[in-house]
Amino acid sequence: MIYLDNNATTRPLPEVLTAVAGTLAEQWANPSSKHPAGQAARSVLAAARAEVAGLFGALPAEVIFTSSATESNAQALHAALAVPGVPRRLVISAIEHSGLREAARALAGQGV
Repeated sequence: MIYLDNNATTRPLPEVLTAVAGTLAEQWANPSSKHPAGQAARSVLAAARAEVAGLFGALPAEVIFTSSATESNAQALHAALAVPGVPRRLVISAIEHSGLREAARALAGQGV
Protein backbone atom coordinates (compact mmCIF):
# COMPACT_ATOMS: atom_id res chain seq x y z
CA MET A 1 0.00 0.00 0.00
CA ILE A 2 1.16 3.52 -0.75
CA TYR A 3 0.12 5.71 2.18
CA LEU A 4 -0.53 9.34 1.28
CA ASP A 5 -2.23 10.66 4.43
CA ASN A 6 0.83 11.66 6.47
CA ASN A 7 -0.76 15.04 7.05
CA ALA A 8 -3.26 13.28 9.34
CA THR A 9 -1.11 10.56 10.89
CA THR A 10 2.38 9.29 10.17
CA ARG A 11 3.58 5.79 10.98
CA PRO A 12 6.05 6.08 13.86
CA LEU A 13 9.60 4.89 13.44
CA PRO A 14 10.44 1.60 15.21
CA GLU A 15 12.73 3.40 17.67
CA VAL A 16 9.89 5.77 18.56
CA LEU A 17 7.57 2.83 19.24
CA THR A 18 10.22 1.27 21.47
CA ALA A 19 10.77 4.51 23.41
CA VAL A 20 7.05 5.16 23.86
CA ALA A 21 6.30 1.57 24.90
CA GLY A 22 9.12 1.66 27.44
CA THR A 23 7.98 4.96 28.87
CA LEU A 24 4.36 3.82 29.10
CA ALA A 25 5.44 0.63 30.85
CA GLU A 26 7.65 2.40 33.39
CA GLN A 27 6.20 5.92 33.76
CA TRP A 28 2.48 5.28 33.40
CA ALA A 29 1.26 7.44 36.30
CA ASN A 30 -0.43 10.83 36.17
CA PRO A 31 2.39 13.43 36.18
CA SER A 32 0.18 15.77 38.23
CA SER A 33 0.00 13.29 41.11
CA LYS A 34 2.04 13.80 44.27
CA HIS A 35 2.90 10.13 44.82
CA PRO A 36 6.32 8.81 43.72
CA ALA A 37 5.04 7.21 40.51
CA GLY A 38 3.40 10.47 39.49
CA GLN A 39 6.52 12.46 40.30
CA ALA A 40 8.64 10.05 38.23
CA ALA A 41 6.29 10.59 35.28
CA ARG A 42 6.48 14.34 35.87
CA SER A 43 10.27 14.17 35.71
CA VAL A 44 10.17 12.33 32.35
CA LEU A 45 7.70 14.90 31.01
CA ALA A 46 9.90 17.78 32.21
CA ALA A 47 12.94 16.25 30.50
CA ALA A 48 10.99 15.86 27.26
CA ARG A 49 9.80 19.47 27.49
CA ALA A 50 13.37 20.70 28.01
CA GLU A 51 14.59 18.64 25.04
CA VAL A 52 11.88 20.01 22.73
CA ALA A 53 12.58 23.55 23.96
CA GLY A 54 16.26 23.10 23.15
CA LEU A 55 15.43 22.01 19.60
CA PHE A 56 13.52 25.25 19.04
CA GLY A 57 15.69 27.63 21.05
CA ALA A 58 12.82 28.16 23.47
CA LEU A 59 12.45 27.99 27.22
CA PRO A 60 10.83 24.85 28.65
CA ALA A 61 8.02 27.01 30.04
CA GLU A 62 7.21 28.05 26.47
CA VAL A 63 6.56 24.45 25.36
CA ILE A 64 2.98 23.23 25.67
CA PHE A 65 2.04 19.61 25.03
CA THR A 66 -1.54 19.03 23.88
CA SER A 67 -3.59 15.94 23.22
CA SER A 68 -4.89 16.75 19.74
CA ALA A 69 -4.85 19.05 16.74
CA THR A 70 -8.13 20.55 17.94
CA GLU A 71 -6.63 21.47 21.30
CA SER A 72 -3.42 22.75 19.68
CA ASN A 73 -5.28 24.92 17.18
CA ALA A 74 -7.52 26.41 19.86
CA GLN A 75 -4.52 27.15 22.10
CA ALA A 76 -2.62 28.86 19.27
CA LEU A 77 -5.67 30.79 18.12
CA HIS A 78 -6.50 32.14 21.57
CA ALA A 79 -2.84 33.03 22.24
CA ALA A 80 -2.52 34.90 18.94
CA LEU A 81 -5.71 36.85 19.57
CA ALA A 82 -4.63 37.76 23.11
CA VAL A 83 -1.63 39.84 21.99
CA PRO A 84 -2.23 43.41 23.19
CA GLY A 85 -2.44 46.10 20.53
CA VAL A 86 -3.03 43.68 17.67
CA PRO A 87 -6.36 43.91 15.81
CA ARG A 88 -8.64 41.00 16.65
CA ARG A 89 -9.29 39.74 13.14
CA LEU A 90 -9.30 36.19 11.94
CA VAL A 91 -9.29 34.91 8.38
CA ILE A 92 -9.46 31.18 7.71
CA SER A 93 -10.11 29.07 4.65
CA ALA A 94 -12.67 26.35 4.01
CA ILE A 95 -9.97 23.67 4.14
CA GLU A 96 -8.84 24.37 7.71
CA HIS A 97 -8.99 21.66 10.36
CA SER A 98 -12.56 21.28 11.66
CA GLY A 99 -11.43 22.16 15.19
CA LEU A 100 -10.02 25.46 13.95
CA ARG A 101 -13.20 26.25 12.05
CA GLU A 102 -15.29 25.54 15.16
CA ALA A 103 -13.06 27.73 17.33
CA ALA A 104 -13.30 30.51 14.74
CA ARG A 105 -17.10 30.27 14.75
CA ALA A 106 -17.13 30.54 18.54
CA LEU A 107 -14.83 33.57 18.42
CA ALA A 108 -17.01 35.18 15.74
CA GLY A 109 -19.81 35.10 18.29
CA GLN A 110 -17.52 37.13 20.58
CA GLY A 111 -16.91 39.82 17.99
CA VAL A 112 -13.70 38.52 16.42
